[in-house]
Amino acid sequence: MAILALADFYDRLKINSYSFEMNENIVSSQDGAGQVLTSHVGPRLWRGSISCSTVSRNDVRALNALLQTIQNPNVLFEVTDFNSQYPASFNTSDNLNAVALSNPVAGYAAKISGLPTTYVLNSGDYFSLTHNGVKRIYKIAIGATASAGVANVTLLNPLPAGLANNISINLKRPVVTAKYVPGSMNAYSIGLDRADGASFNWVQALRT
Repeated sequence: MAILALADFYDRLKINSYSFEMNENIVSSQDGAGQVLTSHVGPRLWRGSISCSTVSRNDVRALNALLQTIQNPNVLFEVTDFNSQYPASFNTSDNLNAVALSNPVAGYAAKISGLPTTYVLNSGDYFSLTHNGVKRIYKIAIGATASAGVANVTLLNPLPAGLANNISINLKRPVVTAKYVPGSMNAYSIGLDRADGASFNWVQALRT
């Protein structure tokens, strides 16, 4: 299974607009007393869409080939939330190269270590880690200020069971491994002097 890194796919696209969100994956029913019941029917997956800008006829040949590459069940690719590629409090001098999860357990609580002494993690910040051969991305719902380099935060999506202690996480350009949604590709419309933008949808891959 090939996985295209950001530099090999996402960063080469001429992105005009995008979406990056989790599906609800909730069903509802009503019991005999009129109570509305809701429950998850599986894990919430990250998914989104990417729309590409209008380009020249010279540029569209390579971009078309790039898009056709992901229309293959054996090809995955990395995606990041373009508007949130770094923590909200990020400074280029920050040392975030040894950040890890301490004693991770399944659920929404995460103890993040290896941060600068009083580093602030905010609601809406992301981090990613590698699990089952793919990158998974997690969004912070309730942030915290680190004490001695450790911050206890609450996540929007839960950690899985079985993560190793002190597993490395990435706060800078965190990514999710994704796959193309079949049938969603709208190819470039090529005119005499330009090619109007293509678009497609993607969904999170949980394993290779």
